[in-house]
Amino acid sequence: MVLHRQYLLSGSMQSHLGGQVDDNVHFYEKACAAAGQSGLQSLYEMLFSQYHLACSQVLASDADFREPQVRTNLQRTVRALLDVGIIPVINENDVITRRTTPLINENKIAWDNDSLAALFAQEMTVDLMVLLTDVDGIFAGTKDKRTLLSRFQRGDKQVIAADSRVGAIGQKDKLHSCIRAVDSGAVRAAVVAKAQQGVLLRIINGERVGTLFVADGEPIGDAEVEEQHIDPLYSGIAPQARTPVSKL
Repeated sequence: MVLHRQYLLSGSMQSHLGGQVDDNVHFYEKACAAAGQSGLQSLYEMLFSQYHLACSQVLASDADFREPQVRTNLQRTVRALLDVGIIPVINENDVITRRTTPLINENKIAWDNDSLAALFAQEMTVDLMVLLTDVDGIFAGTKDKRTLLSRFQRGDKQVIAADSRVGAIGQKDKLHSCIRAVDSGAVRAAVVAKAQQGVLLRIINGERVGTLFVADGEPIGDAEVEEQHIDPLYSGIAPQARTPVSKL
């Protein structure tokens, strides 16, 4: 995954240089990230414009969340954009981040946009955080016998099985991000689901999709109780946001 990303970044640098540099030249990855930003944002603008939507770019890193004033600025900026209907596209600031490849922190947990999403979700005190992947959700079991978890609590003793092109590590990264978000108390629930057409609308409209994460101690019991409990989390998430979301 990292090598693929570096290849794409190097390709962006080559395109800026018009192919005048030998293929064997090693480009500084932060310079590659800077060179690729304009093309990436142009792509976002083109895609969102198909739905008559405006978008913006917000670059941040985990270090920004350690500074109270920076956190306030990020929060006010994102809220102001949303208030006027501009969608913020949030990404890691690869140019100035102190992290180097591989992006692993002191707790041996990979840092990626899932981690950044968890930090932003907490900062914005969102009702629901959704992480999209290439599988149906979080799986438990073994390679030969695995089961899709409809819900996950930190107290659950489950073995996460690899069932994705990003492997077990990719699944566990999403797992850790969701756990951190809901355990903070700032995020009511989180969902890991497969990226497919209409999936966000399905979740907002109350359909159970993927794996639902709730904080430890949430009273999830039999089917009837579970139905009553999850409906407010799924179909009751930020009702005032449904109308603009449905326009997508």
